[in-house]
Amino acid sequence: MTATVEKQVYSVNDIMVLLGIGRTKAYELVNSNCFRTLKVGDKLLSLKKALIYG
Repeated sequence: MTATVEKQVYSVNDIMVLLGIGRTKAYELVNSNCFRTLKVGDKLLSLKKALIYG
């Protein structure tokens, strides 16, 4: 039996793919304070809830 786990956080690369935008625009978006992001080490992460509900 194989369980699939749905992502609850997205990296900038994930956001690029999901929204069909380039790296520069993705970084502009996560740095715009339109939704909450987390910095973990060198990575910027966004909660799935924040992307969906703002």
